Amino acid sequence: MQYDNYQRKINKIVNVLRKIHSKSRLIIIVLSIIAVTAMAYFVSKGTIYAESNCPDTVTYGDPVRYNAKSFLSSIRYEFYDYEKSEWTFDTDLTPGKYKVRGVSKRSFGRYGYTEEYEFSVVPRKISINVADSAQYGDNPEIYADTAFEDRVICTSFNYSNEKSLSTNVSADINSLYIVNERGEDVTDNYIIDTPTSVLNILPRQVTLEVSGCEKIYDGTPLYSRNYVITKGNIVDGDELSVAFERHLTNVGSVANSPTVNVFDSHQKDISYLYNFTLHIGTLSVIPKPLSVSTGSLKAEYDGKEHFSDDITLTELVDGHIYATSLATIATNAGTYTNEIKVNIFDCNSNDVTQNYNISYEYGTLEITKRPLLVTTYDINRTYTGYPIEGDIYDAQGLIDGHVFYAVPSMLTEVGSIINELSDIRVWNVDNTTLASSYV
Repeated sequence: MQYDNYQRKINKIVNVLRKIHSKSRLIIIVLSIIAVTAMAYFVSKGTIYAESNCPDTVTYGDPVRYNAKSFLSSIRYEFYDYEKSEWTFDTDLTPGKYKVRGVSKRSFGRYGYTEEYEFSVVPRKISINVADSAQYGDNPEIYADTAFEDRVICTSFNYSNEKSLSTNVSADINSLYIVNERGEDVTDNYIIDTPTSVLNILPRQVTLEVSGCEKIYDGTPLYSRNYVITKGNIVDGDELSVAFERHLTNVGSVANSPTVNVFDSHQKDISYLYNFTLHIGTLSVIPKPLSVSTGSLKAEYDGKEHFSDDITLTELVDGHIYATSLATIATNAGTYTNEIKVNIFDCNSNDVTQNYNISYEYGTLEITKRPLLVTTYDINRTYTGYPIEGDIYDAQGLIDGHVFYAVPSMLTEVGSIINELSDIRVWNVDNTTLASSYV
């Protein structure tokens, strides 16, 4: 049994060897082709050649229009700087003499090169053009077709009339230079032209914050000359003039509006070159508090006019005086509010009462009733059938010129009654009833 298994394995191996032997010629051919292909690949990989010639001159900033091709390899271009005597892959070439060649990577770490071509980099011609408008006092923007990330810096300009709203302008070639992205001066890489163009001057925008203020009336003018520039600025050499004409003495409010001008170094008014925005404060005078207390009076009715012009005031402004008017006058019995109007005048006799906030504390006028003693007398008569009137009486305390009248008691029948008076009246020569002022 074991022998049979062994025999089967031997037969399988023999069959495999027979198949290989029958196809050995094909295998050898395939392996040869692979070997030849591999050899050709390693030999030809990186083979490089120039596709176009290099131009004799290249403008600074433009690409070197030289092309090469390589088999199964990328290409880089290498430049030889005659001034530095070195090869470099840097494409930012400054004016000078150079050689260029294509470089490819070949097999086994080797490099392939094209033929070397000489060329020169020449300075780039550019025009420094000025923008068509700029704010007065600011340098206008400039534009130029520079190479790479180079920037033109110009610190001065030539104007035909710098104080005009329209002027001819050009960049001052003596004040400009060009730097690359590393800040290195590359001005020599350019041939610069500075053409003249028309520049419109825009008014300079400046904002002023003008202060206001407030006070209690004191008879003197209120003003404020304070201001601050909150936005923008005045060009060096120009002079800002802010004239304050507004002031306020009496109670009220007024805008603190100044007159704003700008003068150049020759004292010429150049305000037209500025546009001012004013945030204006307010001058305010508020009334001065004043307390007025009026006096009081008490008197017995005597038919005469009574009043009290006694008043007490808190402090007035220096030099001011007061006068009273419309004082309360009391004649008849009763209690009256002693109202007095006060007017204030300054040293020039101007009425300035409106500049005070007057509060009044009024006193009183009290006229008490006048005592009036009326005495009636006894009357005795014999019955006659006619009525008896008790019209005999005295009125003591009556003011001269006043008339006393009363209705006496009457008796007709035999008997006696108290002699009382009724419907008592008192009046003066004007027939004004005054009984309420007596008691």
